[in-house]
Amino acid sequence: MLQEHHITAFHPHIKLLTHQAHYISPEQEPFTTEEESRTLKVKVKMMGPALVTVLCLLACLPSVEPITGEEWARVTRFVNNELIAGHFTFQYAFVVKLAATECRQLNENTIREALTLNQRQLNDLRNTVRNYGIYEGRRIVAASYSNETPRNHAEYRLLESVNRAPSPVQNLLNRGSRAGCVVFYSLYSPCLTRCVNERRPYNIINELDVFNGIAEGNKAFVFRDVYSEDIDRSPTEIWQAWGALNNRMTLYRCTDNNCIRCFQEGLFTGQCL
Repeated sequence: MLQEHHITAFHPHIKLLTHQAHYISPEQEPFTTEEESRTLKVKVKMMGPALVTVLCLLACLPSVEPITGEEWARVTRFVNNELIAGHFTFQYAFVVKLAATECRQLNENTIREALTLNQRQLNDLRNTVRNYGIYEGRRIVAASYSNETPRNHAEYRLLESVNRAPSPVQNLLNRGSRAGCVVFYSLYSPCLTRCVNERRPYNIINELDVFNGIAEGNKAFVFRDVYSEDIDRSPTEIWQAWGALNNRMTLYRCTDNNCIRCFQEGLFTGQCL
């Protein structure tokens, strides 16, 4: 007898519902009539094309690979070397947005074509941040810490909504083509006393929800150096605080050549200290 049941085929881009035929041998349950035998042949024949279609779709559609630490490093290296180019000697942060087609091929040429600024734009970026302003460009937003009370940190200023207006990061995501991937860079790791402390005002944890529409493997929060006031804290205190951030965006520590994940499958690796 032919038994029919539904199977669901999963793929990052497709969800299909079809039928699968399961054959029970004559020893288990013999056919009782010639009509039932003919029914089996017809149903198996009808099932064939649908099953072939499912297998083809699963095998032929391209999978979306998470962006690697080396690729994140290429993006942040270009911004630091070509756009900022040593003009900032203090804490700063920036967020870069790239289109989906660019995210699939994050080589040097793609990054340069997407993020290069003309001289007027470069001067605007450097002067704005150097004078404690917030730069808002087509592909990048950047800021230093505030020189006014409250002295908000650079990371928070990019995420802050003032008078219910969209934050600089929200404006960036709303502007132009849809974001395929984003990287949030901070020269220093977010401070434990405020930035990643969910119990304190001006923390950034809940504000990172602005990136919820972007796939987990396509967004990263990266830093270069551990914040000086946190260096002497215990590793346990640090990873517990950083874990709240990593739950929103994958946390990396970056050099010029590579970015290292601070957590693997939710566990702190210790490599970022």
